[in-house]
Parts: sequence; structure tokens; C-alpha cells
Amino acid sequence: MDWLKKIGKIYKKEGNDIYIKIDVNNLQSTIKTIKDNNIGHITAITGIDTKKEIEIIYHFWTGKQMINIKTAIDRNLPKIKTITKDFPGAMLYEMELAEMLGVQVEGAIKEHLLLAKESPIYPLRRD
Repeated sequence: MDWLKKIGKIYKKEGNDIYIKIDVNNLQSTIKTIKDNNIGHITAITGIDTKKEIEIIYHFWTGKQMINIKTAIDRNLPKIKTITKDFPGAMLYEMELAEMLGVQVEGAIKEHLLLAKESPIYPLRRD
């Protein structure tokens, strides 16, 4: 898996997990590279409000390893593009990011998954 070193900085290896940090501007090309290397399964998307930014981690299972792609977006203007073109299974995870952290996922379905439409808060924001 030498191609992983080309997509970003590997900042941690732990057991079968590989953690790579990328710039958000490289997200779409990174996702395409992952798909082109026959990684076909996204297992989750994790969002974390650090109070400085919102970190987003995309988790992919290869059958032997978990590849975790971490990026960050502006907390005050939380926007990111959908990855559902390459990984349709990301739809529910992106809906959860929108609902729980207020991330605007451009190109994603805009429906409520967990909260009532009238919910005034994003429960995972650290405000």
C-alpha cells in the first residue's frame, strides 16, 4: 500500500489502523485514489468539534486494515463536499455530520436523520 504515502502524511500506525492527515482541498482526489485502489467500503465518518476547527475522519476497511483519513474544516463556516459519488454508503454518515455538528455537506441529501426538524442545536458542537 505504498500509494497511501502519496495521499497525505501518515501520522500514526496502530495495529491494523493507519491514520493519514490531508488538507481539505485534497479530499475529493484522496477519495478517488482510495476508490481506484479497490477500497470499496466506508465504515464511518467521525466528526469532532475541537473548538478551533471541526475535524472529520473518514474510516475505510480494506479487509485487512482500517484506513483513517483525517481532515479539518473551519468551525465558523463548516462546509465540505459529499463523497457519495464514490462511496454511496457515506450518505447516512454525512447526514449525521450535518445534523449533529452543523456541517454543510455540499451535494448531500438534506434530511433529518436523528433530530426533529425544529431542533435548535447541533448536539456535538462544543459551544
